[in-house]
Amino acid sequence: MRKIVTVDGPAGSGKSTIAKLLANRIGYSYLDTGALYRAVTWFFLSKNVSAKDTARITKVLQDIKITLDKERVLVGGEDVSDKLRTLEVTSQVANYAQNGEVRRIIRALQQRAVEKEMFIVDGRDIGTEVFPDAFCKFFLDASPSVRAARRLKDLKDEAAGKSLAEVEAEMKSRDQADRTRSISPMRIPPDALVIDSSDLTADQVMEKMIAFYNKKLALVSDPSHKLQSEESKLFMSAIEGIDQAIDKSSTLEPGTLLKGRIIRVTPSEVHLDIGHKRDGLIPADEATQLKLGELKVGETIDVYVRNARPGLSQIIVSKLEADKRSGLIKIQDFFTRAEPVTGVVKEAIKGGFIVDIFGNDAFCPYSEYDVRRVNKEDVVTGSEGQFLILEFKADQKLVVSRRKILEKKQAEAAVDFFQHAFVGDLVEGVVVNITEFGAFVELDAGVTAILRPKNAAWKRGVKLTDLLKRGDRLQSKIILLDPEHRKIEISKKELDADPLIAFAAAFPAGTVLRGTVRHLETFGAFVEVADGVEGLLHISEMSWTRRINHPNEILEVNEEVDVKLLGIDIATRKVSLSMKDAAPNPWDNLEQRYPVGTLVKATVRSVLKAGVYLTVDAEYEGFIHIGDISWSSDRTRLADMFAEGQEIEAKVLQVNTRKKRIELGLKQKTANPWEDLKVNYGVGGVIEGEVVRVNENGAGVKLNEDLEGFCHISQLSREKVANTEDVVKVGQKVRFLIQSIDESTKKISLSIKELLTHEEKKDVEKYTGEARSRITLGDLLQNQ
Repeated sequence: MRKIVTVDGPAGSGKSTIAKLLANRIGYSYLDTGALYRAVTWFFLSKNVSAKDTARITKVLQDIKITLDKERVLVGGEDVSDKLRTLEVTSQVANYAQNGEVRRIIRALQQRAVEKEMFIVDGRDIGTEVFPDAFCKFFLDASPSVRAARRLKDLKDEAAGKSLAEVEAEMKSRDQADRTRSISPMRIPPDALVIDSSDLTADQVMEKMIAFYNKKLALVSDPSHKLQSEESKLFMSAIEGIDQAIDKSSTLEPGTLLKGRIIRVTPSEVHLDIGHKRDGLIPADEATQLKLGELKVGETIDVYVRNARPGLSQIIVSKLEADKRSGLIKIQDFFTRAEPVTGVVKEAIKGGFIVDIFGNDAFCPYSEYDVRRVNKEDVVTGSEGQFLILEFKADQKLVVSRRKILEKKQAEAAVDFFQHAFVGDLVEGVVVNITEFGAFVELDAGVTAILRPKNAAWKRGVKLTDLLKRGDRLQSKIILLDPEHRKIEISKKELDADPLIAFAAAFPAGTVLRGTVRHLETFGAFVEVADGVEGLLHISEMSWTRRINHPNEILEVNEEVDVKLLGIDIATRKVSLSMKDAAPNPWDNLEQRYPVGTLVKATVRSVLKAGVYLTVDAEYEGFIHIGDISWSSDRTRLADMFAEGQEIEAKVLQVNTRKKRIELGLKQKTANPWEDLKVNYGVGGVIEGEVVRVNENGAGVKLNEDLEGFCHISQLSREKVANTEDVVKVGQKVRFLIQSIDESTKKISLSIKELLTHEEKKDVEKYTGEARSRITLGDLLQNQ
């Protein structure tokens, strides 16, 4: 038998200290529940979650993982035991502990922690809420001043600067909050031993606890004694007295249940013979709540003694309270057998509904009223229904659920539904909820299906709220069945003829249509070409001439455009459209508009390493390759020459219909200097140029405005030259023989050495037989 010992009490009463001592004395394990609440508080503070932010608390709780390792507390694997007694955590723990979701999580953790061992557990609602059936219960108390002094001593540095009076005031405020909070208020368990430790030592408290604990053990060990839980005893004592004979000489106590015979009914009172020397009276404050017309003289009813004080001429009794007490017996029976009970919704309060169950108030959370989310406005006061009792305590705390019954019925109905339903079946249901991602339809079979927006109508972009409202009856067709996950998808549009079929029959590929732009995407536009039929106008099909980055550059939603039907795929429901094919292709005759050699104005659109893209006449794409920039060099840095938006004049080289662009050139605006060089000089020709640079390899020579040649150091003289400047200098005009001309690499090789040889040969040929005249380097440089 698992034995749990609980120690309840207010803050600072010494619960944890005494519980640990008792655990050591009797060989129990100790569970510090206060540390669990402190761990949750520390976690929320570390995440900057306010105690008032209920929604975020609920969300963050899903990520928290608290584990216990002996007396150490770990949060997410981190040992936080030494961080839980700070002043910040101490001052905030009560605020977070009032949250119902926090208490539920901690309660579940506490109950799991003690499943296999004997534990002593301390807290503020341990014996009343968490372990109401504990084997042995204590309530440890002390005066506020004593508890404040203890707390001040425990906090040490954390409470530095605080006076005893300030801590005592905080203690009283904490007590008031704990006793009056709506969720799990601090109460003394009715079957607990209450110990005021204000003037007691720890050993004296231990003596009282152990003595009480031993008495409990003695009751269990007595074979002639059938032990009942204290809660059951209290319940039975609260309702005993019904059908028992009344000793007329005895003094009635408040709370006694007895029978009374109605002897008179007035518009405001009911008088009864209760078998006592004084009559019973149901006073006006209750009589007005009764259906007096249904109470008959001579009828016997159950009543509850409210006031039997000597000196009263009549004993004040209550039928309503007796009905409640009688109802408790019925409730106990239904709770024990786990059977549904009839209840009536009385009112809506924060978090749920108050339901009348046999004259007793029960609480039904919103989440437990229906299988779907409901608010207080969704349920009519006075609504009757079947409820399952989830919690029943001796203090008449009742928690009920209507949802559990509905879920069971739905589960049974779903089994039958999936056994007989097939894809393609027509079904009818009621729209119970509409969300952004679909409408939920409760079918006649009691199961829920989803109608997604794309299956509501053949037309794209239709909002469900424009077609449906909650409560509508809807006919549809099943398009998906998943018995394993109990998922059903339905379609409304399947009941209507597919407009694409009729459209495909009426309009063959190649037809030009007038359509309306309905949606713009980065990749294109969806154009409605018939009611319920939309096609994709891809961005590449929008213009013959423009390079479009986004459809919104040329189109607007609801704009009408002419498009050509490229094709229809019925299976995938894809319709392909083209706006450019609906108009003549300007590239077919663009060569007539821009013949080769035409000079055009163009605007720079982008500059690349390989060339420049331009816009011609604000419509056509143009391109200048880097090789068409300059006659003299292909190594020009284009970014230094051109800027986006710059206007230039260029010559048309070709209308490239395949690439849909006009090839342009800048260098072609002037005559080709290479051709002039080849015609007028050629390889072996002699040309004069100006030295524009010298280096260790030779000299660069400007031959005309566009071309430049190079004379290697080995070609400067017949003699070996160590330094270029020993032969030529910048600014000097010199005659050279052209060794080679390579237009493709933009290179012209020059030679003084070959020129000397060439000139000598000419002299030899001219003066044959005469003495050879030797031309010197000085002769070649005579015009310097």
